[in-house]
Amino acid sequence: MQSTATAIHTPAALFMRGAAILRPGMTGQTQRLERGEELFAEGDAAEFFYKVVSGSIRSSKLLSDGRRQIDAFHLPGDIFGLESGTEHRFTAEALEDTTVLAFRRSRLGDLTDDDPAFGEEIMMAMMRGLERAQDHMLLLGRKTAQER
Repeated sequence: MQSTATAIHTPAALFMRGAAILRPGMTGQTQRLERGEELFAEGDAAEFFYKVVSGSIRSSKLLSDGRRQIDAFHLPGDIFGLESGTEHRFTAEALEDTTVLAFRRSRLGDLTDDDPAFGEEIMMAMMRGLERAQDHMLLLGRKTAQER
């Protein structure tokens, strides 16, 4: 994983093909990943959360029988990796060459105070995650044990 110093992104980032819309002054540590490269693994310390700038990320969990359970696909503009605990519950890896912004979790309050629109983005990301979990529960509730 290639990491650069903390960056302040300018409107030039808006012209990247498939890029997330970044507001001028949005700060975060830029990280570039190659296809198949792991951003974080299940059990790693959850010191950062991320916003996809370009490319895509798959979050998944490796099951004890060797199968992989996919949690989500994260596309440009998506915020992910914000955990309630101190460790990541899933592994996140790049599906293609990908750029993300990493934000220190301990600065979440400062980030949202400085940029209320970013706070709204984070809230929407959490609400989408809750909706995804509710949809999954409904799907499992409709299937028989044999179908599951």
